[in-house]
Amino acid sequence: MARSNGQHKTRIKTKPRVMALIYILINRKLELRRRTLESKEFRLSRTKTEYMMCDFSSTRHEGGDVSLDGQVVAQMDTFRYLGSVL
Repeated sequence: MARSNGQHKTRIKTKPRVMALIYILINRKLELRRRTLESKEFRLSRTKTEYMMCDFSSTRHEGGDVSLDGQVVAQMDTFRYLGSVL
């Protein structure tokens, strides 16, 4: 239900901004980790790297892209680690 003072509409409008900010921060941290690893002679595979987002809220958020060195990283619904599927 919408409130007459407009609070509900304001809250809905700010969610995309917050999600966009979260994706910007994720991309910055990922890029920092990539640079750190590669400075120590580790190499990240840009074609094999994937991520899975765990969102425990009841609403689905449309987000931005996660990228690694300018290349978009694929988002997965499941993740397999040592034989276990998440």
